[in-house]
Amino acid sequence: MGSLALLYKRVSQFLGLSQFLLLFLLQVPGEGAFLLLPLAPGAALAREMLAQGSPLDPMALGLAFMSGFLYLGLGLFLFGRAVRRAKARGLLYGY
Repeated sequence: MGSLALLYKRVSQFLGLSQFLLLFLLQVPGEGAFLLLPLAPGAALAREMLAQGSPLDPMALGLAFMSGFLYLGLGLFLFGRAVRRAKARGLLYGY
């Protein structure tokens, strides 16, 4: 979302969209193909622990960490590309 806001200079529009996406990602079920979505494994783990009182599952915690690091890396990669594109278009100044 930050890279899109950087390229198109429409921060207020992207803030509303990002809030809706975060709310949606926290509500998706934590099973099956939904585990590939960002925040879904961690939200499912928290939901199980809080609602059902189940103990911490180390495998689910590891999956949540791996998912988080994967999406963090993907976001950093996309933001880096957006910075280069914004500099090439003359939208961003600096080194």
